[in-house]
Amino acid sequence: MAVLASISYGLYIVQARDATQKMGSLTVNSLSFILGAIAIIPLLLALHIPLFKAEQQLWPWIIYLSLAVTSLAYYLFLYGLQHLLPGAGSLLFFIKPVLAAALAAFALHENLTLLFIMGTIVIIAGLLIYSWGNTDIQTD
Repeated sequence: MAVLASISYGLYIVQARDATQKMGSLTVNSLSFILGAIAIIPLLLALHIPLFKAEQQLWPWIIYLSLAVTSLAYYLFLYGLQHLLPGAGSLLFFIKPVLAAALAAFALHENLTLLFIMGTIVIIAGLLIYSWGNTDIQTD
């Protein structure tokens, strides 16, 4: 399953970059979300999972997570892909856990463990090694 996820994500990045060059990142992001919803709805219905069952006080959080967190993040990611080659763009994907943990530490006062700090060093080192002397990172 992990291998299939990796392959499909790699294909998505390459295809999304090509599509953003033609249609723009907002259009590609919107189409991705709409097609994803169309693909998952029959499965949810077949498994008798309710589509809109949530308590009323949760809807503002659901809307916030959908629009502010997910949609904005993917819009910015696809916008970045317009200006980077797919390999460089996919590498930036690995910085997301570092940023999420740092934001959680700042906003929610979460503790950053030694393991997190070591992982952060490995991720940043990998990005630096890739970008050091690599002239094909930026496309424009």
